Amino acid sequence: MAEIPKQPAASREEIEDDIVTLYRTDWIFGVNHRIAKAYVEPKANLGYHAHTFYEINFILSGEGTHYMGDRVIPATRGDVFIIPPNHRHAYRGVQSEFYIYNLIFHPRFFEMYLPSLRPLPGFLSLFEVEPLMRATGGFFYHILLKDETLAEITSRLDALHALDQQYESSALIAACECMTIIAILCEEYERTRAAEYKDDAFFSQSLTMIFEHLAEPLTIEALAEAAHLSRSSFLRKFSQTIGMSPHRFIQKERIKSAGQLLRNTGMTVARVAEEVGFYDVSHFVRAFTAAVGYSPTEYRKIELEKAAENKSVGNDYLYRYRFLP
Repeated sequence: MAEIPKQPAASREEIEDDIVTLYRTDWIFGVNHRIAKAYVEPKANLGYHAHTFYEINFILSGEGTHYMGDRVIPATRGDVFIIPPNHRHAYRGVQSEFYIYNLIFHPRFFEMYLPSLRPLPGFLSLFEVEPLMRATGGFFYHILLKDETLAEITSRLDALHALDQQYESSALIAACECMTIIAILCEEYERTRAAEYKDDAFFSQSLTMIFEHLAEPLTIEALAEAAHLSRSSFLRKFSQTIGMSPHRFIQKERIKSAGQLLRNTGMTVARVAEEVGFYDVSHFVRAFTAAVGYSPTEYRKIELEKAAENKSVGNDYLYRYRFLP
């Protein structure tokens, strides 16, 4: 694998100049609707950067090189790259006619629409399992769209970009367009995933099982069987690939899901605990407090105060990303 050339360290002034700020007006229908924004970026010769939101890059024309973490990937028309939050990536060596259509999602978008998206074949693999395994050195796969599919998605992105925000129905239309685009990508991912990734794909079945059955008891034996590995081989490979034991990973994901429920629903703490697989409320409270630093009740109060503050602030920035040395 080719080595990624390192950029020289930037001065403080250069770093400040390279901060990209997204304002409330940059998000279609504002922060409260948690919808995405689509825009075309020409001549996208971009240094390493990371952001706090999901971004999908559709390559419309030209050729370049996409650097994702420690991977170097040729980028050309029809390529689609899904960039999860906090993942470093860059575009280098692009031609003058290199155009990217970016679809960026407010960080709460997937929380809001997860019940509708998770049942889609390929969604868990594409948006949760694959980014996790990529970040820990596992398999990597990106989508290459045929011309007719790229044209359909581009048309939908154009429609999303042109929506008139004055109409109350526009927010719902935008959400439907975003989910339709995601559904098309999931279908393409399931249909075209290369056979060369089948070994890692077998292992990813255990991760999919965790995500789909997080609220249920999960045994090492069942996870190993899903991965087509012996118990000992599964434990060894899981720790090597993910960087932690299955038990620790499951607890981490349960705490993460609990945080989403505390932020976005009025469920009682006991109900939240049950929904994410804790059947002893006191155990859940201790585990959540140890992981987050606040009790579930304190965490919910803080998040509600943040949400109220966000509504009262004008065009302050929502999220920023900076180019990295």
